[in-house]
Amino acid sequence: MSEFENLATSFQVTQDALLRHSARAVDSALVVRNWLFGWYLVEFENASASRADLYGKELINKLAKRLKEKGLQGISPTNLRKFREFFQAYPEIQRATSVTSLAGLGSPSFLQDSASTEKIQQTLSVESFQSMRQAAFTQIASSLPLGWSHYVEMLTLEDPSERSFYEIEAASNQWSVRELQRQIASSSFYAELRIRGRTGYSSEKPGPGNAEQSCTQ
Repeated sequence: MSEFENLATSFQVTQDALLRHSARAVDSALVVRNWLFGWYLVEFENASASRADLYGKELINKLAKRLKEKGLQGISPTNLRKFREFFQAYPEIQRATSVTSLAGLGSPSFLQDSASTEKIQQTLSVESFQSMRQAAFTQIASSLPLGWSHYVEMLTLEDPSERSFYEIEAASNQWSVRELQRQIASSSFYAELRIRGRTGYSSEKPGPGNAEQSCTQ
C-alpha cells in the first residue's frame, strides 16, 4: 500500500471511529435524558397527587401536548410512560447520584428543597452548579451503559434479577439489540440458573456466555 493510500486509510479509519463514538455519545445522552424525564414525572406526581386535573393519565396527555408546543419532538404519551417506567426500574441510580447537583439552578421547582438549594446557591456560582450537574450526568451515564433500544427491550422483563442479568451480559459482550432479543427469547437467564444450580441470580457477572457478539445495532 502506497503512502498516499495509507494517508487516505488513516482518514477513513479515524472518521469511522469518531462516527461510532459520536453515535454512542448521542445514544448515551438519550438514555440519561429519558431516565431524568422519568424521574421528573415520578417526583412531580408524588408532589402533586392532590391535583386531580394533572394526575395520572391526564398529566401524561397534557405534558405530551405542551412539550410538542415547546418544540420537543417524539415525546408522546406512550414515550412518557416508558420514561417513567425506566426510572422506576432503576431508582437506585438516584440514590447513588447527588440530587442537589441535579436539582439546582434551572431545575424544576418540585425537585428542589428550597432551604438546601438556597444555601447551595449562596456558596456556588452558576458555573460551579453546571460542573456539578455535568458530573452527575456522567455518573448516570456510567450506570446505564447500554443504548435506549436495549433498555426498551429489557423493560419488558418483570424480574429485576433477569433484567440485571441481560444488562450485564449485553454490556460485557457488546450485544446488538437483535442479539439481546434473541437471548431473551431463548431464556438464557434461566439456562444460566440451571447451569449454576441456583434459585436466584447474583449481580456478580457470570462467566462469558456462548452468545455471538455483535457491535452493530
